[in-house]
Amino acid sequence: AGLAGNRLGATAVQAYVSVILNRALSAFAWFLSNPPTAADTAAHEAKLLQEIASGRKLLLVGHSQGNLFLNSAFRAVYPKTSIQAMKAVQVAPASALAYGPYTTATIDAVIGGLVNMGFLGGVLPPNWTLPASHLTLDWSGHRFLETYLNRSLTSSASPDRPPSSPS
Repeated sequence: AGLAGNRLGATAVQAYVSVILNRALSAFAWFLSNPPTAADTAAHEAKLLQEIASGRKLLLVGHSQGNLFLNSAFRAVYPKTSIQAMKAVQVAPASALAYGPYTTATIDAVIGGLVNMGFLGGVLPPNWTLPASHLTLDWSGHRFLETYLNRSLTSSASPDRPPSSPS
């Protein structure tokens, strides 16, 4: 009975992981088939430069796929500004590059799925240990509000390792 229960448990976990990966890959496929245009990117960069020119300091915050846009904008705008004008914070980056501190939860199934599938040339390693019990609140361990901005998780709120620095 114990062995059969283990097989059923393993099958349930495999099915759960399959659902998560399918959702993540579907979203990624949608992004690939509906990429932002050069005009979108140029407008984004122009707006950032306009804000900096008006004296504002910017903090760019990217979550998951949004980090791809953040990285693009940062590469284009940062060389045209002072070092104090723009900073980045990256949450669950779906890339192997961060232009500022980043946090990825060990239980983040979306980013974990990208790691396991070898997408995007890799992603940054998880650096925030969360208990598996949190998955009852956020089944993916990836949602911005439910996981990454969840105040009830403050007991382990600092990353396990120092964040990366700009390359």
